[in-house]
Amino acid sequence: MDKVDLVSASARAGAIFEEPFLGWSPAIPTRFFKALYTTLNDEVSIQPTDLVGTSGNSLGDYSATLKIYGGSDTITLRPNGVLVDFPTITPDRINFADDIMLKAYNGFLGEFAEVKVTSVEANSSWHLRLGDGDQLSRILDLGTHPDLRVKSEAYSGHTLQPAIRFSLVDDNGVWSARATIERSVLTDANLFILREFALHDTSEFGVPEEQFELVRRIDNMILGKIGLNLENSVKSHE
Repeated sequence: MDKVDLVSASARAGAIFEEPFLGWSPAIPTRFFKALYTTLNDEVSIQPTDLVGTSGNSLGDYSATLKIYGGSDTITLRPNGVLVDFPTITPDRINFADDIMLKAYNGFLGEFAEVKVTSVEANSSWHLRLGDGDQLSRILDLGTHPDLRVKSEAYSGHTLQPAIRFSLVDDNGVWSARATIERSVLTDANLFILREFALHDTSEFGVPEEQFELVRRIDNMILGKIGLNLENSVKSHE
């Protein structure tokens, strides 16, 4: 399979509760912050200013958030779920982001044993650099029907930008995934891949490590559909 370089990435994952915290009280964010501090402080040096709580007139206004290093990477508890968000990940921080997400999830479940997670939703993206222009064309051409290309060439003043979109669905309805593949808008990259994942039934993959491994397997399946291998590129930044 063709090798590629990772330019940048993003990741966002959320665990949805069977029942929300209907009786939100100061004790809930305190427990949440304690769990994150115990689990992550050795790696991210949590400061008091990194811990933010919000409240309001409705239950949906309440939240507790850890801003990692005070920046845009966040771990947030809301009444109906917990969300981890890394909006921008450089290649050298891929493993760091994965490690933080997994440890935070385990830390939360350890502190809030009474909470039942019924589903998990995640989306992540890659901006990739393919060194061979023919390689890029081969992939993008998969998303353009020959008839559409011929009809587009009959008109001037525009460029046809092909894209690929497909879904993978577990035969038993346990999980589903969707991929969108198109040309990247970043100058240092030339291919963009968005992956959306949903675990509809956590009874089979109830442990966070199993859920993360499932997502990795699905990522490899998506890349394999278009003949790419990102694993070696990521490992080169370790």
